[in-house]
Amino acid sequence: MQSANPPRIAGRCSVFAKSDMIHLQQIATPLHDIVAGLCFALARNFRSTVARSKDLKKPVCFLGGVAANAGMVRAFREVLNLTTES
Repeated sequence: MQSANPPRIAGRCSVFAKSDMIHLQQIATPLHDIVAGLCFALARNFRSTVARSKDLKKPVCFLGGVAANAGMVRAFREVLNLTTES
């Protein structure tokens, strides 16, 4: 939640994501930015694989254990262009 500009991390392949994270650590990227980058990678992966080009009807419910992660909630809101009311 502290990240103002999450870095882009590969979301389709865990090997590429790990390489991206290692590189970010090597260039002294703050941990909260790396974690935010991972949240956004997961949200983008959902949008491109599960939601594809479908229109999501509002309201959108985000359920399960991951929904308790405020960073994931933020990432989904931003990636899916949702507001608090959506």
